[in-house]
Amino acid sequence: MATDQQLVVQVGYPVWGRVHLILGALLILSGLGVLARNNVAPVTGIVLAALCALVNLAFIGAHPLWAVVVIAVDVVIIYAMTSAGGWAAGER
Repeated sequence: MATDQQLVVQVGYPVWGRVHLILGALLILSGLGVLARNNVAPVTGIVLAALCALVNLAFIGAHPLWAVVVIAVDVVIIYAMTSAGGWAAGER
């Protein structure tokens, strides 16, 4: 595990924890919006998933395997949101 000074963005682990919790909560809210068929929710989900991937890229020095797994999940989320078709593309 890397120390605070060895991370790409040199902030403490508590700050990273808060960032991950806030992003996770926002992604859950976006997911609930998608389930409720809100038109803004897929776009919000794509933006938040991309932001989450960037945050995990910056955090890769601390937990490389976990960061790569989360980035892969974010890519799948972005792919699913952009290729969903149906109501996301305007059909209801």
